[in-house]
Order: sequence, then C-alpha cells, then structure tokens
Amino acid sequence: MNHAIKYPNQHSNWIASAKTITLLLVILGHCNYFEVLTPYGGVSHPSPHTLSQSIINGVIGFIYAFHMPFFMALSGLLYKLNVEKYNRLPKSTYFKKKFCRLIIPFFLTTLLVSVPLKYISGYRDAAESPVNDIFWGQFMILGNTHLWFVAALFWIFLFFYTIRRTSILNNPLSWIVLLLLHDVGTMWVMSGNSGHIQPPLGLTKAFAMMIYFAIGFQFLANKNILGCLNVSGKICFMTVLCYIGCYIAYCNLNPDITLLWSLRFYIIRPLIAIGGIFTMTIVSMWVHHKTSMANHRLFKRLGNDSYELYLFSDPFNYVILAAALFLSDTVTSSEWYTCLIFVFRFFATIILAYGVIFLMNAFKSGYNTIKQRNITLSV
Repeated sequence: MNHAIKYPNQHSNWIASAKTITLLLVILGHCNYFEVLTPYGGVSHPSPHTLSQSIINGVIGFIYAFHMPFFMALSGLLYKLNVEKYNRLPKSTYFKKKFCRLIIPFFLTTLLVSVPLKYISGYRDAAESPVNDIFWGQFMILGNTHLWFVAALFWIFLFFYTIRRTSILNNPLSWIVLLLLHDVGTMWVMSGNSGHIQPPLGLTKAFAMMIYFAIGFQFLANKNILGCLNVSGKICFMTVLCYIGCYIAYCNLNPDITLLWSLRFYIIRPLIAIGGIFTMTIVSMWVHHKTSMANHRLFKRLGNDSYELYLFSDPFNYVILAAALFLSDTVTSSEWYTCLIFVFRFFATIILAYGVIFLMNAFKSGYNTIKQRNITLSV
C-alpha cells in the first residue's frame, strides 16, 4: 500500500521526512516494554536489571515526551494543507472517508493481527473473561493498545471538520479550553489505568491530544513561522541540546515545590511536548533540506508505508519477547543480551510488519485480478 503524499509547496516538503523520523521513534518506543498491566489483561515479563536497560529506559522516556504529540501535530498540519478540499466535501462523504481510512483499519487490525498475536503470546488476565478483556480492552480501547492513536485521530478530525469555517483558534480562550480538555483527558487516562470508568473508543486520548493537532493546524502550516526557523546544523544541534536540558529539568522536579509538582502532568508536561513538536520540526527540516538522508530510497519507502507500519509492527513485539524469554533467561541479567533483544525487536517488528503489508498487497492484487476477469467474462 503506497500512500505517498504530494505536498502543495516547498514549505511543506519536510513533512515526508518528519513522518519517517517519527514513525521510527514510535516503533523504537514500542520495543522497550516487558510489563503491561491493565484492568483488561496484559503481560508481565521480568524486566532486565542492567545498566543497558536503565539507559534504554531513559532514552525511551525522552522519546515518549514528544513523539505522539508530534505525530498528532503533523496530522493537524496535513489537515490544514487539505482544508480547502475538505470544505467541498459533504459531511456524510467526509465522515465515510475518515471512517474507511481510520476506523475500519482499526477494527480489522485489532481482529486479525493485534488480538491473535497478543493472546498467543500470553497477553491475558487469568481473573477475567478473555472475551470481556478483548472486547473492552482492545476494541473499546480501555486496555493497552497502540491503535488508540487511530481512533483518537478520527474524533479529532470530525471535530475540526465542524469548526473548519471558523477562526476559533485565533481566540486565545480557545487554547485555554484545549488545555483544559487535555487535562481532562489526562486525568481520565490516569484513572482508567487504575480501573476507574472512562469513555471508550479513544475519546480520552482525543481530548488529551487535540491541543497538539491544533498546534499543527494553526502554527506548523504557517509559512511565516516556518520561514523563521533556522535549519542549519549548528542551530539544530543547539535546539536539541536545549530541549534535552528542559526534559531533564522536568524529570528532576522537586516534589517539595508543591505547585510545580501538582502541575507536572497538566501544565508542564504539555509544555514539554509542545517544545518537542517545534524541536522535531527543526530536526525534520534540517534532515530534509540539509542532508541526503531524505532522498534515500529506504527512507522514502518507510515514509510512504508509515501508516501500515504503525498499524502492524507493535503486536509482533509480544511474540518476539515471549519467544526470547522462553529460549533464554539471560535477558534479565546480561548487558549484551539486553541491547541485542532491544535492537532485534526494532528491526524484526519492521520486517514482520512489511510481511503483513506484502500479504495484503498480494491479496488486493489477486482480488482485483479476479474481479476484472469476472467483468470481462460477463461482457
């Protein structure tokens, strides 16, 4: 499935590089977990007690501070670039388009890939009904599933479609409302992890992520703002270094400073994510305009297949991890084995996801051939 996008002008060409970089960060982030515990099932493998694992945990924690907000901001940017086309679509047509693009792949991937691979790898809660866990945890997104992003994006697209003809984001009060929605969504997610009731189908994540979509919609699509961003190697390096410093400061907040500590998830964390969005924008523009990486065939291929790779890669983590721990127990004590399994999960999940993509393409090609043959015979 090749979904290569033609960007309307040179100011947005860097988006292709941004998609590829962010996809790789997302897949990398999914290669670190050993324990996933939710009210609707999970896995509990012994986590390595090694220096290597501590370093990996720190790097992945840093990536998680910004990678999904940046993905959401890119979605907002792409929506803004295509808003004139969407304005011409009737509401029913737009809804159908997004439903087919997001919700149908969500349900099919959950049913045919995610649930089978997770549950043959031991993803379950013995105290609960597996059917109940699968329905509420995976399809209703009340448990742990990487596909929450797809469902959340569907709700956000519908919301922005309804306000597309307004200038509501020009009002500073709208950003306060978006921040409050982020905080409500964050509280719901945190309470849901503790077993409390929360809205299903990714609505909590939609609330939490809407502000980042709005930033992409309002600011990253602004040529004047992008024109002010210096993408020289030195500026890019200093920006990344400064952002790392801010993240380290955030991680070392003093609990004794009551106000800052109480606001860390609701004010400071979003600010860190927003800083990451603009830092990643500069990095992506630098990679695209100042390096040869963006022209590499593999880099372009990963970008073109980014949606499918996102859908299919993570479930294979459960299979790989279960197999690795079954074959050897040294993963929890060996420095080299810790690094090896992390790197192996990264490359193997990409390769296996491409296996699913190739099977889907082969099925689609065969179906179209049979369909065309039947049409020819009927004529």
